[in-house]
Amino acid sequence: MQISAIQARGTTAAGVAAAPRSAAALASEREAGPASSTPILSLTGDRGFGQREGLNRQASALQLTQAFTGRAQALLADLKKGVGDALAGQQMSDSGVQPQLQRFADFWQTRPSATDGSVDGALRLVGAGEARQGFRVRGLDTSGVAAAGAETLQFSVRGRLSARVSIEPGLSPRVVGRRLDLALAPLGVRVAADADGVLQFSAAEADWPAVRDSLQVKGEGRRYPTGQFSRVRIDADAAAIRPDTWKVDSPAAQRQTLRAVVLAGQALETLQSTTDSALTHLAADVGAPDTGEAQRAQGLATQFETQARTASFAALADVLPATRGLTRERVSALLGLA
Repeated sequence: MQISAIQARGTTAAGVAAAPRSAAALASEREAGPASSTPILSLTGDRGFGQREGLNRQASALQLTQAFTGRAQALLADLKKGVGDALAGQQMSDSGVQPQLQRFADFWQTRPSATDGSVDGALRLVGAGEARQGFRVRGLDTSGVAAAGAETLQFSVRGRLSARVSIEPGLSPRVVGRRLDLALAPLGVRVAADADGVLQFSAAEADWPAVRDSLQVKGEGRRYPTGQFSRVRIDADAAAIRPDTWKVDSPAAQRQTLRAVVLAGQALETLQSTTDSALTHLAADVGAPDTGEAQRAQGLATQFETQARTASFAALADVLPATRGLTRERVSALLGLA
């Protein structure tokens, strides 16, 4: 549910009956899941109070991300200058650079809270509070699923057990991912096959350490041991910026760090640009009048005016008390038309 390209939800025309489908076709569709991911945000159409609240939180998260990215860029610029000076011989040791590196590393650790969970480790912009950590499980990659025979698996996450999942050779990665997702979603882990057929697992960033340290699986002796849960081997998606791996204790390490700092700066520039664009689109949408509501309001007003001209005195006597104090300006303001 990324905001890298904000998109509107698709709609189905009301009143059009779907063609009848067989039970087998319906079951296959349910198992395979939707053909595309659900967008996080609809920027068009009617907006109720719940959606407006969501838009307000998203706008706040984007503003926080702007501030966080700007501060990170400033700290990174200081670090880049310090490493450059050290390599040029203007500093006798790494003692002047190490504090700069530590300041950036400490600040970078605040990313989840400082952006309200709207920026993940790959620097993708997502919905507020929706940043997730991706990972893969060894033995449940495409080759592992296809190589072994049929097997029933069960997972444990933080001591909670999943429903059992049947894996058989010949199943498409999409179907396998859907089965695993149905079993693991109640435990906070989502699964889907990517465009290359690789099974991608993910957990909320806040839950990631607990999921990583507690995920276990029990099989039937083909992919995993029979009758007992065992820890799985996990390959976590690498973060786009990893200051914990940067070193400045030698010229070689400083040169390597300088390259990493330059790449990090470019990534932050992209994030800042994406954030600015998303906030501009969001602000424009929130400020735009809802044309559908305006048309309906205009229709009601026209209908009321027609009835008022032709109705009897008795009908007007019933209506007038309800409209007392409702001026045109007040109605326009309430409908957002002013």
